Amino acid sequence: MAKQYLILSLFFVLSIAANARIGSLPKRKMPAKTHNFCGGGIVTLAGGTEGKYFKTIRFANSHAKAQVHKPPLVKKVLVKDPPLPMPSLKIDFIGGTDRYQDSLKVDSIIKPLATYLLANEKININLIGNTGGDDRNVPTGGGERVYKAITKLNGKESTYGELMGARANAVKNYLVSKYNIAPDRMKTELGTQQRDENNRTVGVEVRKSPLRKFIDSLLGKP
Repeated sequence: MAKQYLILSLFFVLSIAANARIGSLPKRKMPAKTHNFCGGGIVTLAGGTEGKYFKTIRFANSHAKAQVHKPPLVKKVLVKDPPLPMPSLKIDFIGGTDRYQDSLKVDSIIKPLATYLLANEKININLIGNTGGDDRNVPTGGGERVYKAITKLNGKESTYGELMGARANAVKNYLVSKYNIAPDRMKTELGTQQRDENNRTVGVEVRKSPLRKFIDSLLGKP
C-alpha cells in the first residue's frame, strides 16, 4: 500500500514539473494570412498565440460588390399572322345552287388562297358562305330570320342558311380535293343575304387563336 502511494506521489510531482516547463516556453506567433475576395475585397486571417488562435475578416474595399452576370432580356413579340391574299372569293355561283357558273375560272380565283395555306401551315381559316338576289320578300343581313327563310338549293326546297353553308363547303371541298389542304384547317360559317348578285361570294378570314382572341378583346377589337 505504501509502495502504491509513493508511485502516485511521484507521478503527481512529475506532472506539475512538466506543466511548469511548458508554461515557461515562449509563445509562437501565428502568421496572418491574406486572401483575395471577389469584387476587390480582401479577407485577412489575423494571427494569434498558440492555444488562442482566432480569425477576423476585413474588407480592404468596403464598397466592393460581387458582379452578377444577368442573362440578356429577350423581348417577346406577338407575331402577326401573314395577311390573306383576299378578303373574299368572288365566285359566280348559279342562282339557288352551290355550283359554279364557270368551273374553269374557279381555279384562278381559289388558287391564291390555296397557295397561301400551303405556305402557312399553321394558319387556319373560316369560309363564310353568302347569298344575293333581287327577291324583296327575303330579309337581308344575317341571323336566324334570314337563315331560316325559304329558298331553293339545287332544285330542292331549302333555306338560305343551308344555301350559304353549301357554297362555303363547295370551296372547302375544292381546296381539299385539288390542293390537299387538311379539312380541319377550314371551318364553314354562315354569312349574309343581300339584294345584290355580287354578294354571291365566299368570305375568307383567318381563324383566331385563343390568345389572339383574348388580346383583341382587351383592345376592344371584334
